[in-house]
Amino acid sequence: MKVPLRDRYVVIAWLAWLWAVGNALYVYLVLGSARMFRLESAVFIFVGVLLPLVVWRPPQCAQPTTLTPAPNRVLMLIAVSLWLVALVPFLTLPFLSDDYVFLASYRHWSNVFGVAHFFRPTFAGVFLVLATVGRGSAVPFHVVALVIHGTSAWLVYVLARRLFQRADAAVLCFAMFLLNPLQLEAVLWASGLQELLWTLFVLASVVVYTGSRLLSPLRLMCTILLLACGLLSKETAVSSILLLPAADWVYFKMKRGSLLAAAYLGFAVTAAVYLFVRARVTPVEPEFFVMPGAYFAKQFIGMPYKFFVQPWNLTAANVPAVILCAATVATLVVACWAVVGGAGPLVLAGPAVILISTLPVLQLLLRRVRPPRHPIYLFCCDWLGSVGGTTADDGSFPSTVVRRRTRHHHRGFVCVLTGQRQAVAHGW
Repeated sequence: MKVPLRDRYVVIAWLAWLWAVGNALYVYLVLGSARMFRLESAVFIFVGVLLPLVVWRPPQCAQPTTLTPAPNRVLMLIAVSLWLVALVPFLTLPFLSDDYVFLASYRHWSNVFGVAHFFRPTFAGVFLVLATVGRGSAVPFHVVALVIHGTSAWLVYVLARRLFQRADAAVLCFAMFLLNPLQLEAVLWASGLQELLWTLFVLASVVVYTGSRLLSPLRLMCTILLLACGLLSKETAVSSILLLPAADWVYFKMKRGSLLAAAYLGFAVTAAVYLFVRARVTPVEPEFFVMPGAYFAKQFIGMPYKFFVQPWNLTAANVPAVILCAATVATLVVACWAVVGGAGPLVLAGPAVILISTLPVLQLLLRRVRPPRHPIYLFCCDWLGSVGGTTADDGSFPSTVVRRRTRHHHRGFVCVLTGQRQAVAHGW
């Protein structure tokens, strides 16, 4: 019997996977995280081999709904419970490092617009209110941080439900955003409130913007208002400028009605006005930028890899090499399994979110005056696209088997993320 050409190519993909996994084990467990270039090169080769299989899919049947509402609710409840059990004990965590700088800077409402090197009035106003309510306690900051993060997780659920048209995939995305170790620095650190705020506003703007195929003036105005609130929370919200047009293509294939051109004009004007005002209030120093070059391109292309396999701030958390290795191997397994199984272009949604939202701020991420901080809170969303795509079923299993397999699959991801989060939280 003749072996199909795709099956022959899959063998090459698995060999590339073995090479990448072998390098991960060697770099982390033998070399102690030294010579990372070996692992990165192996992963780039693996991804290059895997890319043709994204569009070269096997014949598939219609996908059944793999989980009923009851298991979906159970999974969501488990995720929320694990999250609260892990983070509620940190409600008494005191102020740290930069918190005292902001406490000293934002004492009166007149300081909201007048602090040097910062133009984040939304963050400043919220910080001032919480500092006044807390009277020296960090508890109000932590409570608000939990509420904002939980709200953002729900917005991720809404976006994933619209993207995949499946509740089970959306619930998995909700759980992964809620439990991702990346969120610890933003949620547990009072100064991380700025990350929570701008991400909340950006996610809310995308939810509002994609709520209906035809754009209306009211929907457009609400989107621009939320976008402006995000920009006034932190400069990094400018990354959303490219996310909104990307959402037009992914959700509606650019068929949004007669107001689409007006929407893009409104986004451009909002960004231009913000950048103009910010440059007048507090310009960015030239040394914060790097010139585009080979290093620039390498870092840009490698962004998705770093965020998927290192969902924590390596400069702030002393993560054991075993966990780093396990995260890398698990990511490689999921990626190969999903693409070879025929998940299709949806597995690229996560890396696309990273690359699209990184491009407008990449130079700031590569600034020379400080070591690069890999984790950016918004990139918890990158998991929703790629991992949600792994829930695709090829229709070759009975529905009861698929439901059982998917249920264990989802709970397995929740357990892995919980373990990763606990390992990083130990440093706090």
